[in-house]
Amino acid sequence: MPDFAFRPIAPPLMILYGMLMVLLLEIFSPRDTRRAVRNLPPALALVTLLFGLAAVALRWPRANDLLAFSGMVSGDRLALFAQGVLCLAGAFGVLSAWTYLRVVEEDQGEYYALLLAAVFGGMLMAGAADLIVLFLGLEILSISLYVMAGFLRRRVESGESAMKYFFLGAFSTGFLLYGIALVFGATGSTSLAAIGEKGAAGNLMLSAGVALLLVGFGFKIAAFPFHVWTPDVYQGAPSPATGFMAAAVKAAAFAALVRTLAVAFGSSRGEWATILYYVAIATMIFGNVAALVQNRLKRLLAYSAIAHAGYLLVGVTAMFRQDVDAAGAVLFYLAVYGLATIGAFAAVAHLSRRDADADDLDSYRGLARRRPWLAAALAVYLISLAGLPPLAGFVGKFLLFAAAVQAHLLQLAIVGMLTSAISVYYYVRVIYILYMTEPEAGAATADAAAADAPGHVALWAAGLLVLALGVVPQWLIARAGEAAAMLFGK
Repeated sequence: MPDFAFRPIAPPLMILYGMLMVLLLEIFSPRDTRRAVRNLPPALALVTLLFGLAAVALRWPRANDLLAFSGMVSGDRLALFAQGVLCLAGAFGVLSAWTYLRVVEEDQGEYYALLLAAVFGGMLMAGAADLIVLFLGLEILSISLYVMAGFLRRRVESGESAMKYFFLGAFSTGFLLYGIALVFGATGSTSLAAIGEKGAAGNLMLSAGVALLLVGFGFKIAAFPFHVWTPDVYQGAPSPATGFMAAAVKAAAFAALVRTLAVAFGSSRGEWATILYYVAIATMIFGNVAALVQNRLKRLLAYSAIAHAGYLLVGVTAMFRQDVDAAGAVLFYLAVYGLATIGAFAAVAHLSRRDADADDLDSYRGLARRRPWLAAALAVYLISLAGLPPLAGFVGKFLLFAAAVQAHLLQLAIVGMLTSAISVYYYVRVIYILYMTEPEAGAATADAAAADAPGHVALWAAGLLVLALGVVPQWLIARAGEAAAMLFGK
């Protein structure tokens, strides 16, 4: 009889129920009363995400490798860790969008339902023990993000970003599905555990399937040369949606990638490790070099996101020899990168106007004189992304590169450190603009900055976490290590 135990998927189910409640609230609220209850959809979404985070915390001590739905969904600590990151990213996404959507005159409850649907899809991906469930979770996440990217109907660039994301996302899905078909043809199963038992290195069909799966994952994580959608989508999408997208997609996709490679393709580690080795190098170099010449903050952060995908691939590649330490470093970095990038985009949303987001770097000239606390928060996020102490980004990069050195991938670690040093230039350039330049003549106060209490909470909560995890990272490092150890049975 099929196993329909619900405990392993309790956190995702909680998010799903919350999404349905937000939708029902929007559907059944009379139009003439929606202005009076316009705070209810974001408040309900935020409460749902906090309850989801609490469910993850309560499940953690009791977590094991229990499988549900005939072995298709896992409730282990790898899934819980990624689900916690997704809930946290979703909560910050709700807070940064709360006032922003009113300023741009798109204050609709559907946005928060889409955000919860994206979180649910990502949580399903993180716990997928079967390639079919992985595909379903990926599509729920992706389709929700396509709509969120084009949510600003009055802006041409928002619709354009949604179309580009949709077409290239559909293209990458074709690669992923073809890869699943080849893996099924080679092993007769879509279960990750069964593939790991039946698959053997040297099987041509299986190797082709792994390669196509990596192409599909490469599109989702924005790795070179599958990154082409990233700058345009990041620039055109609403800033809160972009920040959430940057954090959530990486958390879900890398958690699924780590599980898939470790459980299903452990016997062919040499093949995928070689591919990822060169992809990581190309991604780090391209992302950082392209970011050097950007004059728009959102595009700069987009190329930065590509570079950070390369850093994370360093850790995934190191799993070839140093499995637990490397996987733990990847998970820790997913959390700290998500906090820093969603905080940076929250700052952009906070400064945005009704007709345009605060994207041009000239709009940040002298920000420290006009809004010193906001400039300080943005500087903290940029310093963390640059990997400078004493912030969390430094600890994350140290763990990734240390794992590469321990795995005897010294050249990969050196490339990572050199490209990270390059990134300091363009991050510090933005900080220079914040603090060392004069404001533009007649610079107007941003519309979204007025009475944006939820935005302030997002800015300062994320900033405090970035600072705290840089000074005392041991707790999160231990949780990431526990998740990695359970995945590898150690």
